[in-house]
Amino acid sequence: MSERTTVGLRCQWRDRKDPQNQFNSCSSKIKEKFAIATALSGIAATLLTHGRTLHSRCKVPLNINETFMCSISLEEAIGILFQKADLLITDEISMGHKHVFEAIDRTMQDLRKNTSPFGGLTVLLAGDWRQILPVVRHGSRMDIVEATLKASYIVGFFALSSNVI
Repeated sequence: MSERTTVGLRCQWRDRKDPQNQFNSCSSKIKEKFAIATALSGIAATLLTHGRTLHSRCKVPLNINETFMCSISLEEAIGILFQKADLLITDEISMGHKHVFEAIDRTMQDLRKNTSPFGGLTVLLAGDWRQILPVVRHGSRMDIVEATLKASYIVGFFALSSNVI
């Protein structure tokens, strides 16, 4: 990973026996780089080394729409943390609404003063689409499908460029 390379990685573990161990292994392999480990569920976050929920770490608003941004500024420690980060790891992505990831994309571009996807931050996303999907109040099946990350413009940024595990 070079400083100027933006890479999006998307993983789906076929063997879900110990994906957090695979995440922890991945973040330890990027020596002398700074990784932030998150998950969309609290239980999954506790299994990651120094893990937090994505909503907590990125200060994602609870009621979010397509224009919101996260509540992070450069005056805060978390803003500085994201400005210096090399990798953002997120597990259980199938649970997340696309607006969450779009808000993080806009926020990282603003914080990092970089218009590349996620402000040039390398992002590793993993999850199992056969598990729980986002909750959409009074939503039809189509509303739920449209709320997933797969229905976002962001999905075009992600591709497997190399196998790091």
